[in-house]
Amino acid sequence: GLEQVPCRVLDLTDQQVCEVSLEENLKRQDLNVLEKAVAFQDYLQRFQCPIEELGRRLSLDRSTVSNMLRLLELPEPLK
Repeated sequence: GLEQVPCRVLDLTDQQVCEVSLEENLKRQDLNVLEKAVAFQDYLQRFQCPIEELGRRLSLDRSTVSNMLRLLELPEPLK
């Protein structure tokens, strides 16, 4: 029944939308480390950027991003 709803309209590129989505999802408690790693891998492949840049954009250390990505190399039973 509201006639007006406060909102923010942002003009973002596809890459920026992905970054905002990643940042928001990282704050969710129910997202496990493997799901985060898959999201990081997807971002890196989609936008062809280095791990350092992704870490910087998400305010994470490069080593944190790298370590999460390494988890994707584990055998399926361990995942």
